[in-house]
Amino acid sequence: MHHRFILLTLVLLAIWGCDLPPTHPLPKGKWTGLVPLPKVVKLTNGTSMEGGFQSGSSLKLMWPKAWDMSATIAWLEHAKLSWMRTEHRGEADFVWLPTDQNLGEEGYTLTISEDQVVMVAADEEAGFRAWTTLRQLMPEICEQGCPMGFTLPAIHISDHAYLQHRGLLLDCCRHFMTPEFVKEIIEVLALQKMNVLHWHLTEDQGWRLPIQAYPKLTEVGAYRTEVNGEVTGGAYTREQIEDILAFAAERHVEAQVALAVLDVLLLDGRLGELPWESIPLLREAAVCRLPCGAFLGMSGRG
Repeated sequence: MHHRFILLTLVLLAIWGCDLPPTHPLPKGKWTGLVPLPKVVKLTNGTSMEGGFQSGSSLKLMWPKAWDMSATIAWLEHAKLSWMRTEHRGEADFVWLPTDQNLGEEGYTLTISEDQVVMVAADEEAGFRAWTTLRQLMPEICEQGCPMGFTLPAIHISDHAYLQHRGLLLDCCRHFMTPEFVKEIIEVLALQKMNVLHWHLTEDQGWRLPIQAYPKLTEVGAYRTEVNGEVTGGAYTREQIEDILAFAAERHVEAQVALAVLDVLLLDGRLGELPWESIPLLREAAVCRLPCGAFLGMSGRG
């Protein structure tokens, strides 16, 4: 009799346990707080957050082979989500589809259903803007890591760029900023769908750009003594600058390197020694004769 009672109790507990919610539910995504606010944001289940996409700990992704998805993959790995690429749309969780349809400058559509997340865009840059919106919809905890997965609301979004130039000036001359900090700024710009970083590297307050013919520009000109006696400053290496420009290009942020170059560098042909051979930077070279030197506009966007 005693054994029967124990057996009955275990059976009842098992039945009740089937109706209990999971002990650790997946973190939920959101549909508010998108920056900038897209043109169209529509929950496809009315006002309900239910019926959307639920991921596992591993994602299957499909995108055009020609697109560089380095920034997206870097974020997924930072979020501790495993992934694999697939050629089959039917088995993919996230799908990027190219289109010839005119969706506007950097335009895209993003549709989240129970089965799949589909992003339609004309090119890689627009596809990255769609991914950025999807990233903003993710649970905030995923920015630190959500290895078990997440949920997203069923939603349809369409958007395109309102302004062609959306940028920030970063003055690293008056105050030197580490390469890691510059990358953090670029990451934040990309998350807000900004597309230009005006990066100021040379000035009488501090020279951050190495030029082989004039080593003292960085050996001496990169540092200054503050009123309290503290020596501050620093300079970037060629490799660090190229790495930052490539990092920006992966996130579709145009890094415009602003240089106040002394006239002597222009007059004796030393511009050829600037360390830009491996990156297509010379979009235009506009030299403006000013009392303090000249300005050279350069671009680091691929």
